[in-house]
This record gives sequence, C-alpha cells and structure tokens, in this order.
Amino acid sequence: MIMLVKEVMKQPIVIEDDISLADAADIMCKKKIGCLIYLVDNKIEGIFTRKDLLKHYGKKMNISDIMSRNVVTIGPEEEAETAMELMRNGFAS
Repeated sequence: MIMLVKEVMKQPIVIEDDISLADAADIMCKKKIGCLIYLVDNKIEGIFTRKDLLKHYGKKMNISDIMSRNVVTIGPEEEAETAMELMRNGFAS
C-alpha cells in the first residue's frame, strides 16, 4: 500500500515575523509543536526547531539569527517513501 506525505504530516505552524526566542518558545509551548516555519514574502526563509531553542534559550536573539536555512520541502501528494529517502540521504538531490 502506497502512503502519501499528506497522510503522515502535521499542519505546520507558519510565522511571518522575525520573533524573539522567548516569543518562539511561547508559541511552540502553547501549540505543543517542535518547530516553526519562517516565511518572508510567501517564501520559506528557514525553520526554527526545538533544538535551536534549547541551544540558545535565554539569549536576546531572534529566530532568523539561528534558524536553519535552505529548507528542503516535498509536496503532500508525494509518496512518504520518497520523503524518507530524502531524509535518509541527508536531503541531497
């Protein structure tokens, strides 16, 4: 049985403001999520994760200072196996 990405993915939380780490922590805690997607002009600029937060918590920084850039994406209609291969191969294309 073929499983699609949309069948296993969660709805991402997207933000369009370069918020502080404290604000990011507040959103992530309230929404019970592990990452935030940062958009600028409808384009993904980066992803801010729980790991980023834990590593830098308490610092006076914004998410854009430490988020991961060059985010690799896959469409919801793609096969989940394809997404797993991307992750296994370190997102190399």
